[in-house]
Amino acid sequence: MTIAHEVHVKAFLDGFHEGRPDFKKLLDTYFSDDAFYQPLVPMRVPSRGREAIRAELERQYEFYSDCDCIIHAMGSSDSHVFTERTDTVTLNHDNRRIETRLNAVFDIDANGKICGWREYYDSGDLIKKLGVTMDQFEQIMAAA
Repeated sequence: MTIAHEVHVKAFLDGFHEGRPDFKKLLDTYFSDDAFYQPLVPMRVPSRGREAIRAELERQYEFYSDCDCIIHAMGSSDSHVFTERTDTVTLNHDNRRIETRLNAVFDIDANGKICGWREYYDSGDLIKKLGVTMDQFEQIMAAA
């Protein structure tokens, strides 16, 4: 099943990184009803359930758009898919393109759906690229 899990996660990431994603369709297709998403471990608490995840993703798109993704490495087990990737986004306030390297862990349930999604990246590097203070970064990352 691990290859099928990797294909499932890759298809989700491909859809997530195409223009302005249809978050409802993506989440309905690839995620379990009770899934969670934690966009910055450990700084953020997880968003739980498809609606909460969708609200978080839409909130993020208030700050950036045109999210491109390059997957550098992917590995899996019976219940997890690990990705190492570079995401490049356009900041909405100044049209500047920035990139960040990150790792993500996707939990996969018995039905082959994503039931957990955690992202880990160097917040210090991202703070420098955004040109903000730690306090400003914490405000950006805070749930609405």
